[in-house]
Amino acid sequence: MQKQMAEEPWTDVNYFGINHAKSVDERNLLFCQEMNTEVLEFDPSSSNYVERLMPSTAETSSASSPQPSNFTTMAHVRKLDIIDQVKTLLIHAKLMSFSEICSVLHPPANEQTVLKCIQQHAVLVQGSWVVKSELVYPKGKTSAFSCSTSETLCRARDYILYRFTQSRTIQRNDIISMVKLTENDVNDLIQQVATRSVNVGWEFKLPYDENFVQR
Repeated sequence: MQKQMAEEPWTDVNYFGINHAKSVDERNLLFCQEMNTEVLEFDPSSSNYVERLMPSTAETSSASSPQPSNFTTMAHVRKLDIIDQVKTLLIHAKLMSFSEICSVLHPPANEQTVLKCIQQHAVLVQGSWVVKSELVYPKGKTSAFSCSTSETLCRARDYILYRFTQSRTIQRNDIISMVKLTENDVNDLIQQVATRSVNVGWEFKLPYDENFVQR
């Protein structure tokens, strides 16, 4: 046995720490960088936008295709109290206009009451409400693409939201250079609230809600 071990060829290896640039690059190769280049159209004006996110019932689902554990129907949401309805809607949709939130609550609630509930769970960006980062990345959660912590992801997402309070569009490379996250992480953060426009950059998903801002 010792003779076999002595005769077995050795391979030289270089060790890199988990956060070393080489390690990050190699780890990113495990993920699909881009499935296609098609830009999907986002229609925020569609009246059934929320219904597409959370169907009225789960009756149409079949036993052969079970729903994910975090699947929520509107029928379930409407059994919650107003503040939890607002929270659940925002977590699933990521961003909504004030009028859209009010339109799907059941039973209908006073606008001032709804606004107080929204302010607990969302921040105002271009007249629309975006769910707070700590609800998307609660403490202890890590990135699906890297070892980034929830605190790091929250700071990066908050910076992206800040940039959208200053402009309709942002450039991904500018964000990457500032937040020091992987390309996959930044893509995931931006795609929650923006769509890519050719030759323009990433544009905030919802139109500027001037009516709400001027209230």
